[in-house]
Amino acid sequence: MKIGYKKLAAGLLAGMIMAAGYPQAAPFGGELKASAAAATVPASSEQSLYPSGWSSYDPRTMGDTVFIKNGIAYMNLDTLRLIYPDYLWTIGDGGILTVSGPNHRLTWKPGSKVAKTNAGNRTMAAAPVKKNGAWFYPLKSMVAWAGGEMKLGAKGEVLVNYSPLSVRASDGKNWYWVRRDNGIVYEARGYDLPHTIGWSIARAEMYYNLTAVPMGDTGNVLLTVTHTYGEPSMGTDIYKLVIENGKLGRQSKASYYGIGSAKSIDKSEDGYLVLVNGTELLLLDDSAKVASRANAASLLGKDTNFTVEYASVEAGVALIRPYTNGMLLLVDLKKGTAVSLYKELLSKEEQAWLDSWEGSFNEYKTDNLVLVKREGNVFTFEHKALQGTGKTTLTYTWNRA
Repeated sequence: MKIGYKKLAAGLLAGMIMAAGYPQAAPFGGELKASAAAATVPASSEQSLYPSGWSSYDPRTMGDTVFIKNGIAYMNLDTLRLIYPDYLWTIGDGGILTVSGPNHRLTWKPGSKVAKTNAGNRTMAAAPVKKNGAWFYPLKSMVAWAGGEMKLGAKGEVLVNYSPLSVRASDGKNWYWVRRDNGIVYEARGYDLPHTIGWSIARAEMYYNLTAVPMGDTGNVLLTVTHTYGEPSMGTDIYKLVIENGKLGRQSKASYYGIGSAKSIDKSEDGYLVLVNGTELLLLDDSAKVASRANAASLLGKDTNFTVEYASVEAGVALIRPYTNGMLLLVDLKKGTAVSLYKELLSKEEQAWLDSWEGSFNEYKTDNLVLVKREGNVFTFEHKALQGTGKTTLTYTWNRA
C-alpha cells in the first residue's frame, strides 16, 4: 500500500460529498499548492480528504519520493505536502523552506541542521538535501515537529501516519483553519503564524470539506464546513461561520441523515446569504446583518430539518424542502405561512401515491418539482413523472398579500 491509500480515501470522500449535494468537491480538489502566494489563491478554495491512515513508501521503488542515507530517511517536499495538508509549504529565495499552520511556523535554510520555529531554534537530524532538482528533508525530524508517527516496515519501507488536526481554505486574501476536534478558527496572511479568531461549534471527525468565500467587498468571509459521516456515509452536518471584522461572529448548523441532497442554495435571488440553523432560515447581507429570518418549525410537520431551493428577501418568499418528507413548500416569509406545492400542482393520483409511500433506504421520497423560474407571483416548475419518464411544466401563482 503506497500513497494510494490516501488518494483512494480522498476519492471516497468526494463521492460522499457529491451524494450530499456538493458536486464541486473532488479528490484533493481544493488542495492548494503552497508555493502560490496567498494573495493569488482563488476564492472558495476547498480541501477534501479522509483524516487518517498509514501510507507506505518503498525507497527501493520510490527513490524520487523517499530515500535513506546514513540511516536517515529523507522525503521530498511534494509528498510532505500531501501527508500534511493542514500546513502551508513553500520554497523561497535561496531554497529557504517555510512551513506554517496553527501553533506552528518553521523556516529552514539549505546547508543547515537548525530550523527556526515559533518556539525557537530546533536541531534536525540532518540538513535538507537537493536531489534531481527536488528538495528532500529528514522525515523523522519533520514528523517530530509537525506531528504524527513514522516507522520502518519489515521490508524496509517507510511508514507514515498523520491525522490532520485542521481543515483549511483561502478566500483569496487570507488563509483560514478550523480545528476538526474543537472548532477553533484561525486566520493568517500568507505564511505568517496563524492566530485564533474564535471558537466555533464545528466538528468534523470523518470526511470533511471547507470553503472560504468573501462576503462582497466588506472584508467579511463566510466559511462553510461540511462533515459527512457514517458507514455508509449518510450523515451530513453543515456549519456556516461568519468571519466579521477579523473575528468569528454568527454561526449556524444544519444536520441531515439520509440519501437525499443536503445542499441548499448559497444566496437568495437578490444576493443575500442563506444560512440554515436547525429549523431557522436566516438571510444575511454582506455586512452580516440579518435581512430576513423565519422559524420553520411549525411548517415542517414531523421533520426537524430542511433545505432551501429559492429565496427572495425583497419578495418575502422562499422555497424549502423538508428533508424526510421531501415535499416542496412555498413559504411566505412575512406571514410565516406555507403552501405544500404537490397538493396544488400534482394530479390526484400522484398525490395519493406520495401520501401512501413512506420511502425506503435507497429511495428518496420527493415530489420531483424543480424550480425553473419566478416571474412576479408566478413560479414555473419542471415536474418529472413519479412513475415513468415523462416531464411536464407546471406553474403556481402565489397569492401574496
